[in-house]
Amino acid sequence: MVTIKDIVQHHDSFDFTPLFYDEKEKYIGIDCNDTLAFLCSGNEIHSFIGRAGGENRVKRAIDAAVSTVEAAEVMHNAVSAMLTVIYSPQAERSLTVVETQYISEFVRQLPCDCCFFWNVLTDTSLGNEIRAVVLFDIIKQGSGL
Repeated sequence: MVTIKDIVQHHDSFDFTPLFYDEKEKYIGIDCNDTLAFLCSGNEIHSFIGRAGGENRVKRAIDAAVSTVEAAEVMHNAVSAMLTVIYSPQAERSLTVVETQYISEFVRQLPCDCCFFWNVLTDTSLGNEIRAVVLFDIIKQGSGL
């Protein structure tokens, strides 16, 4: 079974625990079965994080997370992906439906057979910024699959 510490992090150290265990403030939820299926696939889990404020902050945060060559390669090989958009409820502007429309653009970049999960969490420390945490599940190199 994969644990949170087994995630291949392509960024500064990040505590993933709230993404999987903090249920109280979610309004779009990934349930326990979604998380277990994602983490327990037996494949490699890779993470990328982006952060942005201002106009188009969701789009720019997701773009920042997956804009590297390494992220593009991992995304191209993904069998499933999980996106968590994190915002502060105290921000000058709340997260809007218009902002979340970029998520569908992101999904169109994934392989056609890639399973996709997403959710929204809050973090009061973010101020007016949005954080996008993208996890990709890829088949381990040399597994023969």
